[in-house]
Amino acid sequence: MNQTNKNVQVNRGGLQYLSRHVAHRHNVSLGTLVLLDAVREGNTFNEIAKMYGVEECNRRSIQFISDLVKNSNKKTTTPLFLVTNLNRRDLDKMGLDVTVGRHPRWLSLTSYGMKVLKEMDKTLYTNI
Repeated sequence: MNQTNKNVQVNRGGLQYLSRHVAHRHNVSLGTLVLLDAVREGNTFNEIAKMYGVEECNRRSIQFISDLVKNSNKKTTTPLFLVTNLNRRDLDKMGLDVTVGRHPRWLSLTSYGMKVLKEMDKTLYTNI
């Protein structure tokens, strides 16, 4: 999981509780919860794919992210993810390389997605 604080510990049984209660309550899969954790404050599809261990990011290698986002948003009554196409100005502001052809897509969480993420963090982590 994507916790940066070194004084954080995973609660014993937290993953099982997450599977049984949080995923069930919000009608999401564990794969969706993992993606929520990867997205957090928002990121490009390529950067999220790198978190999954996909080094060569092309349209086919990151298709699983699009599929997971589409299926997750369709399954829940309120969407969890928001996809935004970045334009040249956005890329410049963020310090990302401007590429020829298709621009990267930005994946962020909706307010409902943030609510599920906060519940997930509360379930999994304890500050020590």
